[in-house]
Amino acid sequence: MSVPSRRLLRSGRTFDGQDALFLEVEEASGSVLTPEVPRADGTTYVCAISSKTPLPVDPGEVEPDEGAIDRLLDLCRRISPALTSSRVLASQACFRPTTRDGLPIIGAVPGVSGYVATGHSVWGILNAPATVEAMADLILDGAARSVDLCPFDPRRLRSARQVPIRRHLPPHGTAST
Repeated sequence: MSVPSRRLLRSGRTFDGQDALFLEVEEASGSVLTPEVPRADGTTYVCAISSKTPLPVDPGEVEPDEGAIDRLLDLCRRISPALTSSRVLASQACFRPTTRDGLPIIGAVPGVSGYVATGHSVWGILNAPATVEAMADLILDGAARSVDLCPFDPRRLRSARQVPIRRHLPPHGTAST
C-alpha cells in the first residue's frame, strides 16, 4: 500500500542555520500533524498530511489535494509569521510506501529466497541507516544484532487469502483499463 503525502515548498529566510525542525501540531479536529520545516537553503518544505487514496496506475494522475494544501497553509500560518509572509513555490503530492499497521516491513520474505525493507512512509531517509545496518546483519549473519526486527517481520501482514501480485498486473506490453 502507498499513501499520498501532501506538501508545500515555500521561499523564505534561512532559520539560523537549522537544516530541519520536526514538530507535532494538533489541529482543531484532533488530528496531529508532524511537519518538517526549515532547510539550510532558505526554502521551507512543509509536509504532514497523508490519506489512504489508492495509488493510481499513471503517475501523471498524482495531484495535490486542495483540502490538504489548505490545511498545510493554515498550519504554516499557525506555526510561523515568516511562513505566513513567504510565497508558495510548489504544491506537490507523492506516494510513500506504507503498511496497514504503520510499521515498515523488514526481513526475509516468506516463500522466496530474498529480503525486503520497505514501508517506512515519510521516515525512509531518516531510518535508512538503521534499516541498512539491520539488513546487512540479517543477510550476512542470519540475524540483526542492532535492532529487534520482530515487530517488522513481513509475516505479520499475512492475510487469510494470499493472492500473487502477478494476477493483478496486465500482460507485458498491454495497457491496463
